[in-house]
Amino acid sequence: MHILFITTAHNSLSQRLYIELTGLGHAVSVALATSEQAMLDAVETTRPDFIIAPMLKKPIPDAIWRSHTCIIVHPGIKGDRGPSSLDWAIALGEETWGVTNLQAEAEIDAGAIWASHNFRMQERPYAKSSVYRHEVTEAAVCGALEALKHFESGDFTPEVLDYGKPDVRGELRPAMKQQRRAINWSKDTTAEVARTIRAADSSPGVLDSLFGEPHYLFGAHEEDRLKGAPGEILATRRGAVCAGTVDGALWITHLKAKKAGAIKLPATQVLGERLKDIPESPMPFDAVADYRSLREIRYVQCNEVGYLYFDFYNGAMNKPRRRPGRTRSRRNAAHRKLVPALAAQALGGQAIIAQQLEGERINSTRRMAAGTVRLEHAPTHVVQERMRSVNPTVSRVAGRLKAGYETDVRSLRSAAFGADTRPAFYRNA
Repeated sequence: MHILFITTAHNSLSQRLYIELTGLGHAVSVALATSEQAMLDAVETTRPDFIIAPMLKKPIPDAIWRSHTCIIVHPGIKGDRGPSSLDWAIALGEETWGVTNLQAEAEIDAGAIWASHNFRMQERPYAKSSVYRHEVTEAAVCGALEALKHFESGDFTPEVLDYGKPDVRGELRPAMKQQRRAINWSKDTTAEVARTIRAADSSPGVLDSLFGEPHYLFGAHEEDRLKGAPGEILATRRGAVCAGTVDGALWITHLKAKKAGAIKLPATQVLGERLKDIPESPMPFDAVADYRSLREIRYVQCNEVGYLYFDFYNGAMNKPRRRPGRTRSRRNAAHRKLVPALAAQALGGQAIIAQQLEGERINSTRRMAAGTVRLEHAPTHVVQERMRSVNPTVSRVAGRLKAGYETDVRSLRSAAFGADTRPAFYRNA
């Protein structure tokens, strides 16, 4: 079957669905919804049997959905409508959420339902982007495959949206504005501030004031030991800043100044000299994790098995984090600190593993090309160093990889195990 994707961006969900469908033998074309005419031209050119919109910010033209079956992947439960579905779900503390695959019609998000899959939300909410890449993506893929199966059967009647049904508990909500996201530092608890930031992460961020200037906040991590006045910057760590709350503190890893041309960068880089009197609060990578704090890299030894956890913001490693070390002596010191393990497991966090270079940070500095080349080779160097020093067996790597990162994954595997001769599908798994 020939399937056309009409999507605002060929993002992680769209790419995952592409792999699933082509793996089943379907021919899939991708058209970016840059304009109404671009969508019309794509349909005219490809003449698809079935259309899926994995991520769409523009309505599909009437001429398309009236003549083709078009399935909209909406990141919300049955009845949910609006452009800020995940934002509201996280901000309101929804215990369950879902993805609904519905038919495109004149009224946005109100079409007949072809499939709907729900999932549990974490009690401690992850960032919106993380929920999208994990729970939403899994539910969306299941729903899209189910909808396609219904279409192929030729005798399926989709469910008409009916708010009178007990399982339809969603509602139409407006786009979430900054007024709704605003933090009240004199009232909001650490948990409330963290939830607010995560509901807006990685876009658009939460607008707040730091040192009297407006910034968008990203990357919240609760802190249990540091204390200070609400809203006051207490400490820095690996590019992040720690702010006091009414009942504790939390770390903010990234900021974006509210001004033309500003980009999202590590918080300390954005604030610069304004932090000159703020103390650094280091965290050793092998420190016991018996309280909440900012820990991007953590190593745990259990008997003869070593567990390496890394959870970078959006999965992106920047230059200081990713480069193996400026000198061989520093690398050797780190190796000596680790008990040699017979087996090792590299465990990513909720972000995508080694998703990309932190491009915004590289773009904000000079010598971009040279820095990029060094960073691209850094993961392979780390593996080679570790293999030569302790010769462990790497048993698994947990987490997801950003599509397009196949080359670096192959180099990592080659550094550890030699050439990988498995089929491409399994190499990407």
